[in-house]
Parts: sequence; structure tokens; C-alpha cells
Amino acid sequence: MFGDDAPSPQDELTPCRPNSPYGVAKLASHQLVGLAREHDGLHASSAVLYNHESERRPERYVTRKVTRAAAAISLGLAGELVLGDLEAVRDWSAARDVVRGLRAIAAAEDADDYVLASGVGRTVRELVEVAFASSGSTRRATSESIHASCASPTAVRRSATRRAPPSVSAGVRRRRSPT
Repeated sequence: MFGDDAPSPQDELTPCRPNSPYGVAKLASHQLVGLAREHDGLHASSAVLYNHESERRPERYVTRKVTRAAAAISLGLAGELVLGDLEAVRDWSAARDVVRGLRAIAAAEDADDYVLASGVGRTVRELVEVAFASSGSTRRATSESIHASCASPTAVRRSATRRAPPSVSAGVRRRRSPT
């Protein structure tokens, strides 16, 4: 909801510049709560929740991917963990602490807007180090660069009404031509 260019750390007064449909939806909900509070006198608070983690997280989340891999590697069930950017910084909190915060917000006499977070940024590398140390494993994760992307023009090539763009090599050969 704050966007990629927001100053760090973000708080309740940080300008919002969402850069995804998800962020736009979060901001719209946040603003609707504020409007209902201001215009209709509704006792409603809005909480911006940063990453809140628990053992119930699905494996597609990096915290679970790392902890499960560290355990599997320490047991000899896996050989390595490959991740993207190990220097990415996130503010991770325990989900139970966030729930306590939500309950306190709901019980507060005055409604307002809040940010719930640990206030501490940690790198993915730190997460990996703690997970592997906790599992007793001496192996570590490896990082790989951002994956290159390549599109498939299969659908446009099948279309009778469109002609697929030429290959890069054909384009380079044409541009090398003096004419």
C-alpha cells in the first residue's frame, strides 16, 4: 500500500503510493474505514499489518520455505535451499503478537489508524542463518540471481490474423545490412 519508494520505516503518516492492484485494494479499504470513522462517527480502526509469521504459513512464503528446508537438510532429506535475493529486508512479526495488537486496537477507547509491525528490518540471509542454526545444520542456502524471463509467442503465431515478430537474430541481421 505504501509502494516501493516509501521511506523506511513506514508509519501511519507515510504517504501511500501503491504499485499493485493488491496495494490499491488495501489502500481503498484503509481509506473507507477512515471515511466511515470521520463522516459517520463509526468507531472503526484500520491496521496496516506487516509480515506476520507462524508455523501455519503455507510453504510458498519464504519464512516457511526456509524453515522447512533447514529441517529437511538437517535430516538428510534435502540437499540445498536456493533462494533469490538474500539481502532483501523484511519486517517479520509473530502472528500471535499481531493478533494481540489487533485485540488492543479493537478494545481502544478511541479509534484510529495503526501500523502493526516489529519495527525491526531483517534480511532473508539473517532468517536463513537463524533457521539453519536452529536445525543444527551447518549447510546454508545459496542465492541465485533474478531469473531471466522469456515470453512464448505461441498464441500469436497460431493466429491467422497476426504475424509474430521476427526473431532477435533476424532483427540483428537486418540492422547490420547497409540498406
